[in-house]
Amino acid sequence: MAFYWPVSSLPQGVALTGDGGNNLLAAFYIQTDAKDLNVMYHNAKVATNNLKLGTFGAFDNEWH
Repeated sequence: MAFYWPVSSLPQGVALTGDGGNNLLAAFYIQTDAKDLNVMYHNAKVATNNLKLGTFGAFDNEWH
């Protein structure tokens, strides 16, 4: 699941982090790694450089 909120231009004084190159006020997605369920911020051109915002513990098929 992902949530992206593109805008045509950023508000004055707003500077985004990373090198994603998109005007996205929100760019979050859920990703699993070898053991955890993570919320990630899509702010980089290379996926491994995206920012992990939080972890919800061990991933299994019964998490919900």
